[in-house]
Amino acid sequence: MKAQGERPEPVSAGNGTTTRRRERLSALGALLLTIGLSGVANAVVVAPHAVFIDHRTRAAVFYVQNPDQVPAEVAVELVYGYPVSDENGGVRVELIPDPPADAPSAARWVRALPARCVVAPGARQAIRLLAQPPAGLADGEYWSRIIITSRSGQPPVPATADEAVKVGLTLEMRTITSLIYRKGAVTTGVHLDGFAARVAGDSLRADIRLGRSGGGAFLGTLIFALRDDGDQRVGEWKQAVAVYSDLHRRLAFPVGDLAPGRYTVHLRVSTEREDIPEPSVLPAAPVEQALALDVP
Repeated sequence: MKAQGERPEPVSAGNGTTTRRRERLSALGALLLTIGLSGVANAVVVAPHAVFIDHRTRAAVFYVQNPDQVPAEVAVELVYGYPVSDENGGVRVELIPDPPADAPSAARWVRALPARCVVAPGARQAIRLLAQPPAGLADGEYWSRIIITSRSGQPPVPATADEAVKVGLTLEMRTITSLIYRKGAVTTGVHLDGFAARVAGDSLRADIRLGRSGGGAFLGTLIFALRDDGDQRVGEWKQAVAVYSDLHRRLAFPVGDLAPGRYTVHLRVSTEREDIPEPSVLPAAPVEQALALDVP
C-alpha cells in the first residue's frame, strides 16, 4: 500500500511483462505477510527451566521438546550471566561472554552433549550436561545460562498457482534457562533494602529493593497480602524472584475499586518456590514487612 500523498510509478498499459511482474511481486508480498502472521513456528519447549548440578555427581540432564510439524535444528551453548534489574524495576538476563577471572562462572567448564542436534517433529531430545571443574575449585556456587537456539524451516510454498515462484522461511528462536553448580556447603539469604506501596487507580503498585547475603543465589517468592481495616484479606499475589545481586522490582497488581479507608499491605519474602524441587532451593530465613495505605 502506498503512503498517503505518494505518487505511484507510471505503468505502461502496453507492457504486459512489467504488469505481470508487479502482480507476481504483489502476490509474493501478500504470501510473506500471511506466513509472517500465521506460519510462525513454535519455540522448542525446554524442561526443567532451571538445572542444578552437584559437585559429587558433576552431571545433569534437561530435555528439548519440538512441538512443531517440521524438524528443528537445535544448538546449545553456555554463557555466564544472571538476572539484573534496571532503574524502572524491570529484569533482564545479563550475558557476559568474557567474565572477569573472579566471577563465579561455570560456563567454561560445563559441556552440553550433544551441543547440536536435529529434533524430529513431536520428539524429545535429552541434553546431558557434564562438568569438568578446574582442580582446587573453591567451595561455593557457580552460574551459567544455557542458551538453546532452535531453527525451524518452513517448506517452500508456491506464491501463485500458475507461477514457479516459491517462498521458504527459516525461523530462529532462543530459549534461555539457568544452570547452578554447587560445591560444598552453600548458604544464601535476603534482606529488604526498600519497600514502598500505594494504590493507584485499580492497581496496587509496589516498589521493592532486595539484597543478597551468603554465597548462593536467593531463589524465592514475593508474597503480597492486602488487608482492610477489619483485617479482612482483600487480595493476595505471588511473584517468583531470583536475587543474584542487588535487585529492584516494580510491580503492579489489580485490586479493582477499593472502598475508601485504611489498608495494610504485607510483604513476605521467602524461599517458597512451586516451580523448583525443594532439595534444589537453598533454605533461608523469610523477611517480612507491612505498610499502611490510605485510600481516599
